[in-house]
Amino acid sequence: MAGLSSLYKQHHARRNEQQVIKHLVKDIINVSTAEIISETKKAPVTEAGELEQGLPEMSSEFPLTSLSLNKIKLGARGMKAVADFLVDNPSLRSLHLNGNSLTSTGILPLWQGLLSGRNNNLKQLFLAKNQFGDQGIAHLHAMKCKTSGLNELNLNDNGITEKGGNELLNFVRDNEDVKKVRLSRGNRIKHKTLKGIRKIVAQRLQR
Repeated sequence: MAGLSSLYKQHHARRNEQQVIKHLVKDIINVSTAEIISETKKAPVTEAGELEQGLPEMSSEFPLTSLSLNKIKLGARGMKAVADFLVDNPSLRSLHLNGNSLTSTGILPLWQGLLSGRNNNLKQLFLAKNQFGDQGIAHLHAMKCKTSGLNELNLNDNGITEKGGNELLNFVRDNEDVKKVRLSRGNRIKHKTLKGIRKIVAQRLQR
């Protein structure tokens, strides 16, 4: 039975690795599939879904602009790898981390990475279907000077309440580039606050 258990774990780890490869390949422009698969093998995923050795390094000749790591059960080490990758790859413009069950603690490495100020090119941040709630976005407003280019944010299905909604309202108000925010689904923010955010965004789109 021990042999079967070991084989199952190995198979599960390989499946998770293939998921990472699939998502990496999907959003990479001008980089061949063979190169990405070769590089990703250096960053195996455990049966718990955590990246063990970080994400592959991209050459300056073919900079990575979009990274999708949806629904792969990123753990603490996985998020640390993502944060390090974000800092080391300033060309990244779009980051997808939907459906990873990230808590307020789990999301912290991402905020710390963004607060480093070494990636000012990030335009889109997708964090739907996680679990970080109000506490997970407590540092969002502090990022206003560090992510001046961010223009799209997806925070649906995160259990955010009115407290977090007001933080988001301030963040959107103080960041002129924000033109799209999704947070009406799966959160508990008052209609008045949601309306305030939508009004700010709508006015910017009309300019």
